[in-house]
Amino acid sequence: MEKKAGTSLLRRMSMVLLGLILVASTAIWPVGVNRASAAPVEGQWLSRSMSEYGNLRDVAYGNGAWIAVGDGGTILRSTDTVNWEDLGGIRNGQGEVETRRFNGVKYLNGLWIVVGDSAMIYTSTDGQIWTSRNGGSTLPALNSVSLGQGEAGENVYLAVGEENAQYTSSNGTAWNLEAGSSIPSVTDVTYGNGQFAAVSTVDSVEPPTVSTLVYGQTWNSSPLPGAPAAITFAADEFIVPSRSDNALYSSSDGSTWAAQTLSDLSVGITFRDAAYDQGSGSLMLLGNSSLGNIAAVRDSQGAWVEELINDGTTVELRSVAVNGTSAVAVGDGGSLFVRGATVDSDNTLSSLTLSGATLNTPFSSDNFEYTATAASGTTAVNVTTVTSSVYASVTVNGREAADNQPVEVTLSGPGTTTPVDITVTPQVGDPQQYTISIFREAEGPNAFLETLSIDPGTLTPDFIPTETSYTATVSNTVYNLQVTADPFDPNAVVTIEGNTVTGGEAQNVSLNYGENEITIVVRANEETTQTYRILVTRQSRPVDPAPGPGPGPGPFIPNPSPVTPAPVTPTTPAPTTPVPTTPTTPGNDFDDIATGTTSQVNGQTVFTARIDTARLAALLTGETSQIIVLPVTAEADRVVATMTGEAAALLTSSSATLRVETALGNYILPSSQLQLSSAANTLGVAEGSSELTVNITIEESSTAVQNNLSQAAAAAGFTAVSEPVDFTISAAAGDRTAEINEFSEYVQRELPIPADTNSSQVTTGVVIEPDGTVRHVPTAVVQVNDASYAQVSSLTNSSYALISNLKEFPDVAGKWSQDPVNDMASRLVVNGVGDNRFNPEGAVTRAEFSAILVRALGLPSSGQTTAFSDVTSGEWYAEAAATANRYNLIKGYPDGTFRPNATITRQEAFAIMERATTIVPLRVLENGSELSSYRDREDVADWARRSTEILLEAGLVKGSGGLIRPDATLSRAESATFAQRLLQQGALINQ
Repeated sequence: MEKKAGTSLLRRMSMVLLGLILVASTAIWPVGVNRASAAPVEGQWLSRSMSEYGNLRDVAYGNGAWIAVGDGGTILRSTDTVNWEDLGGIRNGQGEVETRRFNGVKYLNGLWIVVGDSAMIYTSTDGQIWTSRNGGSTLPALNSVSLGQGEAGENVYLAVGEENAQYTSSNGTAWNLEAGSSIPSVTDVTYGNGQFAAVSTVDSVEPPTVSTLVYGQTWNSSPLPGAPAAITFAADEFIVPSRSDNALYSSSDGSTWAAQTLSDLSVGITFRDAAYDQGSGSLMLLGNSSLGNIAAVRDSQGAWVEELINDGTTVELRSVAVNGTSAVAVGDGGSLFVRGATVDSDNTLSSLTLSGATLNTPFSSDNFEYTATAASGTTAVNVTTVTSSVYASVTVNGREAADNQPVEVTLSGPGTTTPVDITVTPQVGDPQQYTISIFREAEGPNAFLETLSIDPGTLTPDFIPTETSYTATVSNTVYNLQVTADPFDPNAVVTIEGNTVTGGEAQNVSLNYGENEITIVVRANEETTQTYRILVTRQSRPVDPAPGPGPGPGPFIPNPSPVTPAPVTPTTPAPTTPVPTTPTTPGNDFDDIATGTTSQVNGQTVFTARIDTARLAALLTGETSQIIVLPVTAEADRVVATMTGEAAALLTSSSATLRVETALGNYILPSSQLQLSSAANTLGVAEGSSELTVNITIEESSTAVQNNLSQAAAAAGFTAVSEPVDFTISAAAGDRTAEINEFSEYVQRELPIPADTNSSQVTTGVVIEPDGTVRHVPTAVVQVNDASYAQVSSLTNSSYALISNLKEFPDVAGKWSQDPVNDMASRLVVNGVGDNRFNPEGAVTRAEFSAILVRALGLPSSGQTTAFSDVTSGEWYAEAAATANRYNLIKGYPDGTFRPNATITRQEAFAIMERATTIVPLRVLENGSELSSYRDREDVADWARRSTEILLEAGLVKGSGGLIRPDATLSRAESATFAQRLLQQGALINQ
């Protein structure tokens, strides 16, 4: 019971002092009462604390359930002490959600009763549905409730609290204010031996008092030598533990009290509560000591055992309830500890059987996907499950299923597949999903396959008769594939790549590098056929299967031998989504700024546009952020925009942006990124010198770059939807040249989306590095002058291309993380974990999160791999860690380590994300929030507070259920979401 401070004194104590007998030194306890353990026993109590519960004030047991109550209208319910349901949203008599504090709870005569501030009284028969029975905003708080009898033996419910508040009821639902109550500031009440007994824990009440009441008469008070903590009725006597160390008082009549100091306990305990279980005869005292929270348990033989309740926190517990060998103790900050609990995380089945259909593979607890076959005349099957743990529960297609109790599943029509989803929910931990795809055979001629397999390799998705399209990937060492196809109809004719096979016979198929389509045709008769296709990708070199969102051991480096570039192959268009529209570009003509000539160089058509300094000066108006357009309409393999140092200096001094438009693509170049001063210094000339020439080149990439792109696409499984284009900038003076390759801010290029390609097919742009590796660069689809472009934002000059890489992970389907996970995977930012799974709840390491941000931002490799003492050059994350360090995303630890394999907390990720905003200035701010609005704001470390506040205000990170969870481990789904929000709010990708 919560010990809430009051404001008034028990003024009538002095009126009843005469005649009272206080036995201060002789205890009436069973023999052996002080037999305590040598030291408190550890490990008896399990923490189920959660900070979002807030401050918990009281707990009770009854009718197979435990109820805990506390601040903010909190009511928690559990049937096993391990899993607690927060019954948030309890509504008061006005239909409003209850937010006031609950102080006490009891289970009395088949009725749960909760009392609290403003004279609140709520009742429930099952602890789940609650009804408001009493309360008013100006009424004093109620702290405790009990059930006794009146003089005629009738039931009397009594609720007591502050300012002499006393309410009574004959049935627990209709309550009346008791007139003439004289007992102030009562914090706990109980009933026994024909009378109520109450105590006040108010420190200012002197001397401390116990008051008793035979209902229908008046209260009488008896003094105690120490301050009481609570009161309970146990084994035919009242028990009052004291807030003085190890002190305890008992009385059978409520008037004559025996005092005892439990001197044999091994540690001094300041008691807070007492609970008694009538069935087991167990008395439990809850208190605090120098070791932490202690439960002192007295069994039916009078022996005491001390048990330590500690999870490393210093929060004092307030209340305890006991049932047999089980107990629950609660306190501030969501502290909740349980005793005698069985914790089981088993989420598997031990048995899965079907009636009316046959599993195609034997059941195994660790195999979670099955297919089954039913005859064409079967309209329903029974699914029977047995859990491995008695604490787990099962649903079959959303319906509860008890062990060995069949659940009927109606099948769809002949020749179709019916999915069955079986969810096993453990006592603690995540649920496990089992799936069965039940194929109902077709009526009449049947052209479906019963089985389809390849060797080596596996089909994706798993084979079911009604699914006709599959993919598979094999290593470059696989030259031939064995394909086995067995039809339902033994008379059906099966051909594999045009070769007729008998049922179950394997057909050998040769493979080329890259994609190979294998066609299987099943013909039941002239009118009934079915065609299956398998798209098998043979890798051009082995790819190490590095799990998690981090990259593999290293990027794919293609075979340097020349190959014919892969043709651009449109994928099946996804539904088109609206794309942002870029305003029509400014309207100055080519002749307004430049002159042009066409020439042939090494078999290439080269168009050179020479920017005229005088014409440029005439166009510059001095307005902020002016855009100067150089529109080149000539068809050419290479376009070179050239200007003198004087012209470049004019652009720079005006802070203008030069937009070079060509059929190959557009270059939007802020003049600050020309880095004119640095280039001039390198070349040894003045910044605005006429000797200095600046060249901006847009050209078709070389055959070697095209080969690299083709091989990378074949290895990684994406499709190129545009030819690669090079963007370069150089400065020259005489015979000296300086390349300008890196920028201090993102610079945009616009690549035209081919006319035969739906814009929704473009998932991202990529940079093709000189060594043949590819990396994502932030890309958004935009409209420019009624044409579709992919706007690529990059910090380097490079070779760029557009790819299609649509990814959909089944294990995020329908979840909050579906869009960010699939989007970031389609952009080559995050990877799956194999078997077409993403594992969204999996933890993320520091190395993985750093690699995700490096890839999301499209940061170029620094070429360094030894930024930290514990990162060796052979690790897959070495370059990513060095790059992240170079761009100040990560700083490592004071000892020079990075600790790459340590999991990363949310607040650590917040700090890295906040540093990333210096690279990606936020331009699209969502509705943010303030740290002060989260209940666990004090859990945010000082070093992470500023980062957390910035990201919350910008809407880059969000909490859930009023919590920001700074110390929680970052999940894979959250890492993908953080990356997507950063790019979206930096206006680098589409919303």
